[in-house]
Amino acid sequence: MCVVESPYWRCVVNDSLLKSELADAAYAGLSDTDVLAAINAKTVSVARRVPTHEIKRHAIENGYWGSIVLACGDATLPSSVRKAAISARDWVDDPAGKIETLDMGNATTLTLLGALVAAGLMTDENKASLIALGTQSRLWREVHGFGEIGPGFLAIARRS
Repeated sequence: MCVVESPYWRCVVNDSLLKSELADAAYAGLSDTDVLAAINAKTVSVARRVPTHEIKRHAIENGYWGSIVLACGDATLPSSVRKAAISARDWVDDPAGKIETLDMGNATTLTLLGALVAAGLMTDENKASLIALGTQSRLWREVHGFGEIGPGFLAIARRS
């Protein structure tokens, strides 16, 4: 950590994190202006919890919500299919209102999605696009607590 102060402001810079990033070969040979443009524009994928209303919208828009709902009450289906359908429906339409989001990378979530695919209630493509809702692209600098990185921060990171 490096603390930069003036009579008007104080800034703490995680210079070791920025220094580590600047050691990446992607920045080798770039001018300071190009390094700043690249590092300020760099994005990374981060996990996010998906609101259940987005999951339901995805299921409706992709045509598999009806299959899940119908399977819940179809006594001719194997109990394992009905159980998977009921679990999916109840996660999304939680009557108690306590399940607001789902972790799409969670093992239980992935197992349930696999069961829905195996039962023919959704496709592998539906599963993949639903899982993709659980990641978002964010600016590298924001993920690591930086604002816009300017020449001063660049100089501090290179100096330390």
